[in-house]
Amino acid sequence: MDTSTIVNDVVERLRTRLPEAFQVEYCPGKPEASLPVSQAGAVMVSYIRSKYHKPNDASSVVQPQTVRLRATIIMRKLNGFDGAGAVLEQVRRALGGWRPVNCHRPIRLRKDTFIGEVEGLWQYALEFVVETMFVEDSEADELPVLSNINYEEQL
Repeated sequence: MDTSTIVNDVVERLRTRLPEAFQVEYCPGKPEASLPVSQAGAVMVSYIRSKYHKPNDASSVVQPQTVRLRATIIMRKLNGFDGAGAVLEQVRRALGGWRPVNCHRPIRLRKDTFIGEVEGLWQYALEFVVETMFVEDSEADELPVLSNINYEEQL
């Protein structure tokens, strides 16, 4: 499974579950340095890393893959119904237990962290994991093409 497909699915999930005024984007770099365009605030989604487990098949590479992602919440307020803490809860509810496309298990929440305040913007990070399967991208072997079928037995 391509990790970018999982990230795309997470971004789309958050866009449909958070208020329309919210900006939900792919993280362009350091979330701490990303200023939200929207006055309502922003959620930046990023891929962190993967852990690969023992392969399942000896003839090709097929491995369970645990993908770790992060949603960084960036808000102008810390508390209240429209503050960073409330939005963090909305993101938890939108993602926890939901299964992205081509994943074997639903998202499990790992931890959330209060990042702090940078230039008047309050920030939290929510880390979560999901399991998928890595399958090698291989070419088919060049085998002779079957061109003639004879139903009579030849001795």
